Amino acid sequence: MTHFKLGGLAAAVAFATAMQVAAPAIAQDTTLALPTTTLLFVPAYVAEEKGFWKDQGLNVKSIVVAGPGATNAVLAGSADFTMSGPGPMFRAIIGGQKLTAIGNTANRLLLEAVVRPDVAAKLNLPANANEATRAKALKGLTLGVDSVNGFAHIYMRYIAGKHGMNTESDFTVSPMQPPAMVSAIKAKAVDGFIFSQPFTLMAIKEAGAVTLFSSPAGDLPEMQPYAYNMLIARGDFCPAKPDVCRKFMAGINAAQAFIKKNPDETVAMLQKKFDRLDPTLVKEAFAVLAPTMPASAEVEEAGLKNAMDFSVVGGLVAEKDRITDLKSIYTNAYLK
Repeated sequence: MTHFKLGGLAAAVAFATAMQVAAPAIAQDTTLALPTTTLLFVPAYVAEEKGFWKDQGLNVKSIVVAGPGATNAVLAGSADFTMSGPGPMFRAIIGGQKLTAIGNTANRLLLEAVVRPDVAAKLNLPANANEATRAKALKGLTLGVDSVNGFAHIYMRYIAGKHGMNTESDFTVSPMQPPAMVSAIKAKAVDGFIFSQPFTLMAIKEAGAVTLFSSPAGDLPEMQPYAYNMLIARGDFCPAKPDVCRKFMAGINAAQAFIKKNPDETVAMLQKKFDRLDPTLVKEAFAVLAPTMPASAEVEEAGLKNAMDFSVVGGLVAEKDRITDLKSIYTNAYLK
C-alpha cells in the first residue's frame, strides 16, 4: 500500500485544482453564412475583428453564399446563422421550414436604384419627379440585382407593384454580384442596378450614375421602420443550443456598441476590409449606414410587419400566405 504524507497530498490536490482553473475553455464552433460582402454586415466584421465572439468563447466561421443561398445553407445545416433581409426567411417558413429571427442590426431600408447617365438623359425626368413618375420610368429597363428573388429584386418589384406595373414583364433583371454592378454600368451591359452603398455611391462617382430611387434619402417612407438585416437561425437550433445563440448575439451587441462609440476606428476597419474601394467612398457610405443601426440588435415587430407588407407587394409572398402571427417567428430572448 502506498502512503502519502498529509502535506504532500494537500499539495497534490491544490496543484490539480490550480491546473483545472488554469485550463482554457474549449471554444464552441459555429458558422455564419452571409449572402454577399457589403458594409451592411459591419457588426459581423467588427465582432470578428475585435474578438467579441472569441471573448464569449465562440469560434465563428464566416462563409459567403450568394443571395437566398445563405438562408438555404442554414436550412441545410451547413451554417447555423445568417444575416439577411427577412424575405428568404418568410418564404422558407411559408414552405413549412422552421426559422427564427433572433436579432436585427439595421432598422431602415437602405436600397437605392441608380441608372446610367445616358439612360437618365433619355428618361429626362424633372428633378422633382414624384414616386409614381419615377416608377413608370423603370419600364423597359434592364437592371442589375444581386440575385433573382433577392432583396434588390423585391425592392424593384415593390416599387413597380405599388404603382400598378407588371412586376415580371415591365423590366428585366440581370443577376450579378455587387462589385460587378459598377463595371456593368460602365460597360453599358445594364441600364442600371439596385443595391445599397457603397456600390450605388461608387457608380455615381465613377460612372456618373443618377439616382432614381433612394430609401436612405426618404423614398418609400411607409416602409420605416424596417427589419432590414436580420440574424436568423433554424427554428430548433437556439432551443437546443441556447448558450451558442446567447454568445453569438452578445458578440453582435458588443459590436453594435463599439460601432456607436468608435465610428472612426470602425471606418478604418472597413477601409482595410474593402481595400479596393476609395477610402472616402467607404467613409461616406458608412455615414449613411450608421444612423440605421440601433444600440441593441432587438427585433421590432413594427419593422417585421413592414417587411411582411413589402414582401407581399413585391411579389415574394402571396397575399394568401401572409404570416399574421409574427410573434411566432422572432425572439429577443438570446439578447438577455
